[in-house]
Amino acid sequence: MREELVNDRRRLAGESKYGFLGRLGAGIFDLIGMFWLVRRGGYGIAREWNDPRADQD
Repeated sequence: MREELVNDRRRLAGESKYGFLGRLGAGIFDLIGMFWLVRRGGYGIAREWNDPRADQD
């Protein structure tokens, strides 16, 4: 393992408006959306694929 130096630059203007709480809120919102999608339906079956399960409408 080796250490590489990086060229860190200061922010040119302002501060980040997306801190810990913003990231936490976005993550929780995404999790709720995933739970909804998982509960909403099962696995999709592609119509173009020659799968015998596709005829089970």
